[in-house]
Amino acid sequence: MRRVFLLLTLSVLLSACSFNGDKEKNNNWQNEVLFASECGLSGMQCCQSEEACKYGNVCCINPNNIEENYCDSECSLGLEDKFCRDSEPKCDTGMACYQGKCQFSGGENQPCDDSDPECDDDLICYNGLCLKCGLSGNPCCENTLLCDGLGVFDKNRTECLNDMCQPCGFVGKKACQNEPHCNIGNLNNNNYCLQCGVLNTPCCKNGKNVFCDNGLVCNLGFCESIN
Repeated sequence: MRRVFLLLTLSVLLSACSFNGDKEKNNNWQNEVLFASECGLSGMQCCQSEEACKYGNVCCINPNNIEENYCDSECSLGLEDKFCRDSEPKCDTGMACYQGKCQFSGGENQPCDDSDPECDDDLICYNGLCLKCGLSGNPCCENTLLCDGLGVFDKNRTECLNDMCQPCGFVGKKACQNEPHCNIGNLNNNNYCLQCGVLNTPCCKNGKNVFCDNGLVCNLGFCESIN
């Protein structure tokens, strides 16, 4: 009986060792697959090993930044989605160098060259991209209007500040530089526009007069219901 017990115990220990060994092999296999999926394949970064790229690909290095690389069948510079050349022309005709690679240029949100900007009509070159001027978050236009959305009822009201069209005048935004500093239905509070005139909001102001909308009354600076 004692011998049987010893045999059973030994069998359990051997099974556990085998399981742990299989588990370790499985983990190693998964780690290899994970590593392979992060480098070495076409379009991915080169591996930091003897075999930098797999399946006959070569490691292409950015001549303008040696820390950037990717694997490809061949290393061509100046083509679409390829590294820019380190001398002019950095890219082939119709393309511009943007974030280290050549991209088609001239269209809206497409790259442009700040030193020799070429953008389609009604677009301007700003920080390497062709953009429409006058829109919120875009550069100001070079005319008297400067920015779109100038109406006092317009929730997209903008103004030109630091050469960019920035939202202003409505709830949660900075007060505009020009009158009215805040749109109708908003109150200027420490250079920010807050909603006013509705229930449980500050009373609106018109000069020295204060008022609320929709039959509400102004009480201690806030709009309340009569009931």
